[in-house]
Amino acid sequence: MVDGDAADSGRRTWLYVLGLAWAFFGLVTIVDGRPLLGCAQLVLGVANLAAARSERFAAFADGPLSKRK
Repeated sequence: MVDGDAADSGRRTWLYVLGLAWAFFGLVTIVDGRPLLGCAQLVLGVANLAAARSERFAAFADGPLSKRK
């Protein structure tokens, strides 16, 4: 079984990889002539990188869409 620190490290690594991939393909899409889709992909890339850097943003991103009472 994987302990918490190793799991967090692996998760963070994949968030960096996905964030950089989204950013790269966003730039390629913008150059290709579809700026709106490219900007959306850049936003996803920035969100992934922010989740990898900040525990607070990761908790926000992993939270439920609506809070139930």
